[in-house]
Amino acid sequence: MVVDFHGDDDRRVSYDFGPLAMPGWHPILAEALALRVGHSGGIRTLAGCRNSWNSTKAWIQFLVSLEQPPKTVDGLTREHVDAFYTRPGFAKSTRHIQMREMSKQFENERISRRLPSDAWDAFNRRLPTLKQSGVGGYSHGELERLTAAARADVAQISRRIRAGEQLLRQARDDPGKLDARQRELGRPSSASRRPARSLCWRATETGSAGEPISRDTSS
Repeated sequence: MVVDFHGDDDRRVSYDFGPLAMPGWHPILAEALALRVGHSGGIRTLAGCRNSWNSTKAWIQFLVSLEQPPKTVDGLTREHVDAFYTRPGFAKSTRHIQMREMSKQFENERISRRLPSDAWDAFNRRLPTLKQSGVGGYSHGELERLTAAARADVAQISRRIRAGEQLLRQARDDPGKLDARQRELGRPSSASRRPARSLCWRATETGSAGEPISRDTSS
């Protein structure tokens, strides 16, 4: 059983369940992973897909480590899920991430309805929030779309500024060619004719900040 991934940036990878242990679990795990990393799933990057695959392998390795592992999903219990989340030898953050990921893989109704209810309830519980050291980035496809939208906005703003500057020149040099609305738009406001002033702070004799004063910056 092989699961294929095709990311937004056109990167691809395939994961083969054949060499893994617990063959009775392969059908449901392969289907769950395919739903998670497929077009309808929430994974868009190769890094995210690797995390999903590593969590799946961690789940299988956990099952193998049990004295009496459930051969198929039908034998899964809440105790098994709790033991996966609290298993020793792994950092708390690792256990948290893998537990959350397996919950995401199993949450599709096509998968969750095949799990024993108490086992799914254990997966579906609310996990405590861990402090995050960083924020995940965008996929290449998402970044390209955001960049294209930003460039379009900048281009539109630039066109409006050039049009406004042209109108101001016409209002100054030959206002007779403008209609009433254009003359109103092109007439500098009283605020724009005033000297520019900035707010600064007058230092005291001790070198600390004193009271704010305004300073003429028009020259």
